[in-house]
Amino acid sequence: MKHTIHVTAEDIKNGKPFECEQCPVALAIKRQLEEYDVVVDGIEICIRHDYVPTPDPVNVFIGLFDNAKSRHLAEPFWFDLEIPENTI
Repeated sequence: MKHTIHVTAEDIKNGKPFECEQCPVALAIKRQLEEYDVVVDGIEICIRHDYVPTPDPVNVFIGLFDNAKSRHLAEPFWFDLEIPENTI
């Protein structure tokens, strides 16, 4: 099932660099899907022990956000995430 995830300015403000469970993308997924078991990295996103590939826009965002010199360039964005129906 496809979900459109919106990473907001609030997610960016509250997110923590290099924290796979507390980065802005993980916070956005948790908020929108009402799911608390979320881990995000540059290869895959884990939701309740199911793994899906990390979309390219998320990888670009992670690269900006995790770099102290470019973190200020990280802006709200959205991406589509295909999640198996039995996951949530």
